[in-house]
Amino acid sequence: MINPVHDHENHSHTRRSFLKTTAAGTALATAALSGLPRSLFAAEQKSAVTFSPLPYPENSLEPYMSAKTLHIHHDKHYRKFVQQVQSRVKNSKYSNASLETIIKGTSDGINMEEALHLMAVLAWNHDFYWKSMKPKGGGPLPNQLEKTVTGTFGSVDAFKKQFKEAAMQFGSGWAWLVLDKGKPVVTYTRYHDSPLVAGQQPLLTLDTWEHAYYLDYQDRKEEYVDAFINHLANWSFAESMLPAPEKKDK
Repeated sequence: MINPVHDHENHSHTRRSFLKTTAAGTALATAALSGLPRSLFAAEQKSAVTFSPLPYPENSLEPYMSAKTLHIHHDKHYRKFVQQVQSRVKNSKYSNASLETIIKGTSDGINMEEALHLMAVLAWNHDFYWKSMKPKGGGPLPNQLEKTVTGTFGSVDAFKKQFKEAAMQFGSGWAWLVLDKGKPVVTYTRYHDSPLVAGQQPLLTLDTWEHAYYLDYQDRKEEYVDAFINHLANWSFAESMLPAPEKKDK
């Protein structure tokens, strides 16, 4: 069974997440994609939060993801989320903090901190998403990751089926493979939420917001999800996120 972060035992967190993602979250995401002042580019050079380049050329994921989709998603959407964080942490206690620290430190915040939390989650999730893909991805899982998922799901196919079911949930969000208390779990977070808040360790994610796939697949979301699992997923990266004792021997 898929284990949504929103079903986490902390009911108050669930309620806050709902309020964020349905009301404030939508408004803030829209604001983040509007015009931004040039001063944000200066902040980009000073903050501990940086705009990370793609780990591969824009056209290297074709034909499963076009260079145009990747360019717009990375250079426009992701960049503006990063810039929003950089602008909001300026002269605050988070001015030199990492995205992970900001996310965990602002999850109960309101007003400025709530807005900062939402933008930090979007920036972190996107950065993790780029790393979750690679050219000529998909294929067999590396040894240690395969052992990890089969020990819980029974088989690689069973894991992939559950991951696809998570990704195919209605609405915008993120499908994840995470470690929850050391156990691999497939989960789904809606809108602006992160497994980090639930104390989980992300291993891999798939962005299911429409802007991640609509130019290439229009309403054929299932084709996008299949393309990710079979041709784009960076299983080696997921394995590298396992705790050190479980990492594949080099």
